[in-house]
Amino acid sequence: MDQTKETDEPRFSVVRNRECEVIHIDGVYGTLNPATGQLAFYQDVPKVGIDEEGLMSPRSVERILVVDTRMSPETFRSIAYWMLEHVQHYEKWMRENFCRQEGMDKEGDRDGSS
Repeated sequence: MDQTKETDEPRFSVVRNRECEVIHIDGVYGTLNPATGQLAFYQDVPKVGIDEEGLMSPRSVERILVVDTRMSPETFRSIAYWMLEHVQHYEKWMRENFCRQEGMDKEGDRDGSS
């Protein structure tokens, strides 16, 4: 028997829009004011040229805005706090795992092993 608690809250389902794309981003511009929040994600694309010796060298970088999102200030804050929570978990994981690894590396150095 399903023991799901009945609630007045709406049920949500997550569906992927056919036009939804996965994109790589290099950064974001954003703003928040009492009326709206904005996040504009971009990609940096290096423009490469060939120098006199025939070697490739970067000439410039083209910053391409790939998606510009608008939202309420409340949604902006919610996203910011959600991201911060993930950053804190990531940093904790990195400290725990890399401090442990560094400790093992130092023990190996003392033993004369590599």
